[in-house]
Amino acid sequence: MTDKSPEQSERNNSWFGQLLHKRVFQTLAIYIAIAWGGTEILLAMQDTLGFAEWISRLAMAVFIAGIPVAAFLAWAHDLESRAIRMLLRSVAIVTLVTGAVLVFQQSRAPGPPEASVAVLPFLDMSPDSGQSWLVNALAEDLRNSLAKAGDLLVIAATSSNVFRGRADELEQIREELNVRHVLSGSVRRDGDSLRITTNLVDTVTGRHVWSDRYDLPVENLFEIEDRIVDRIGGSLSVTLAPQDQDGGTRNLAAFEAYQRARESDSFEEIMFSYEEALLIDPGFAWPLIEMAAYYAFRVGDGFIMPEEAWDKAVPLLERAQQINDELSNIYTVYGMLNAFRENNQEAKSNYERSLELNPNDAYTYGVYGLLMRWGLGQFEKAVTLHERNVRVDPLDYMANLHLGTSYWMVQRHDDARRQYEKAIRICPDCGQAYQSYSGMLGAGLGRVDESLGLRYRMFAELQGKPTPRQLAGTAGGHAILGDMVIAEKYLAAAAQLVTADPEEQREEVLRGLARIFPDDLEAIHLLRTGQLGQAIATIREEHPGGIINPRHCKALQNELPLLPTTIDSENPDLQSLIEDACAERERQRANVHRKLESGEFQLPEIVQKAQTASDR
Repeated sequence: MTDKSPEQSERNNSWFGQLLHKRVFQTLAIYIAIAWGGTEILLAMQDTLGFAEWISRLAMAVFIAGIPVAAFLAWAHDLESRAIRMLLRSVAIVTLVTGAVLVFQQSRAPGPPEASVAVLPFLDMSPDSGQSWLVNALAEDLRNSLAKAGDLLVIAATSSNVFRGRADELEQIREELNVRHVLSGSVRRDGDSLRITTNLVDTVTGRHVWSDRYDLPVENLFEIEDRIVDRIGGSLSVTLAPQDQDGGTRNLAAFEAYQRARESDSFEEIMFSYEEALLIDPGFAWPLIEMAAYYAFRVGDGFIMPEEAWDKAVPLLERAQQINDELSNIYTVYGMLNAFRENNQEAKSNYERSLELNPNDAYTYGVYGLLMRWGLGQFEKAVTLHERNVRVDPLDYMANLHLGTSYWMVQRHDDARRQYEKAIRICPDCGQAYQSYSGMLGAGLGRVDESLGLRYRMFAELQGKPTPRQLAGTAGGHAILGDMVIAEKYLAAAAQLVTADPEEQREEVLRGLARIFPDDLEAIHLLRTGQLGQAIATIREEHPGGIINPRHCKALQNELPLLPTTIDSENPDLQSLIEDACAERERQRANVHRKLESGEFQLPEIVQKAQTASDR
């Protein structure tokens, strides 16, 4: 052994020298690098893997607590093995670099826009519980006033109201609404006195941008609204429209009658309250517009014809225009009325004018998107409008449903799946999203077993009486797979739910299925005329990847004997396509049968009891 110098011996004998000698600092550096990088990786994967937040917090606590443990182990055992040191250094470098990349990506990821706000429902602190109309109206008026600023994103009421009483959940509000600021507050009315508190909070930093309290007579409510709106506009650096030109009212009694109409479910009571508001203040335009809108809604519900709705609604809209012709909802209602009358170009112009006046009108984006999709066949434009609808109203069921279907129309199936699933999460007991989603899987993608699985999931979730349309659609799925006995029972159940003659209803349902699940007539025609190459191209164009929808299997098989005997030698690809389609059909059928036998798929009670012709 070589003798150590006195200086070296003194260094090794000191605490610091011992730490260096045993590589404690090196071990701690490696540990901290691995712990920090691992934490960042865990945080980045939290949403993807569905971790609860407490898991991330626990991991960070464990990493911090492990620092003295790592130091002790290094002191006690030393890292004498060169291979172990190289391994730990490599792991530390990889983890550190990965964590740094993730932090860099997150820093560049777009956050909520600076000029964005969600107005949450105000809390009612009044001793009299009958003041809910006033509390709800305050938040709605503030939201409507702010929405007119074209450079400010204002989240719609449907989504904002989800967070009633949850103003402290800033992270969830930011994530689900993608909004930078949230306005909340409370209202207390005691006789003729009113106290309003307001808070504008930054959802990213948690900082209170401002808060205030107003004590005033109740008749000064509208003055306070103006002051709150102006202060928000100043804080967010946006320009707002003058409040005295909005077609509203400064009469509290008229305002109360208007709000009473909005909270009623009876058409007669709604119209009576709107008329009452107009008697108190004839210059109040909002009741006129909403009365006209109700006539348009009644067309959609099948109560009146489009021409009758036009005759009743237009005079109301013209009166509103005389008060203020720059109220955006006037043109939305005109658009709905024109769309029902199939004046699609006029409806388009109406909707464009409405969005020009109010670029935050979620409902107008929705109905305009439907016009583009079904009325004018402009599917990409429909996607753009429905994406904007979801941006303004991200937690609205119908907005997400419409966007899912628009994605389906442009073959963006993964995006459609995501929106349909989101719509189902928002409203698990609403049937329309299940049906549209099921239609895309079955009629659009040929995944009939998955489509039926979604319908049985719907029946289990709804736990109520299914509609004839839901039953008929399920019959169609079973019919495609060749399960005609089950399909007949679904059709018989559907017929029992309507007042029309069962046989007539059955024929109607069958005609509907023929429209929803048509055979590939074009491909069959091409086969019959010997145009085999074009037939294959048609099939593949409809079903990318060379997959034939199982619903075409039987029809194509029936045509094979009619084709030239040279088909196998001249075009074996066609034979293979048809065989693959039929094999896929049988696989899906077996999958459905297995789940029916295991009880995973449960027939609704009305279907189990249905009597078909073969049963009788």
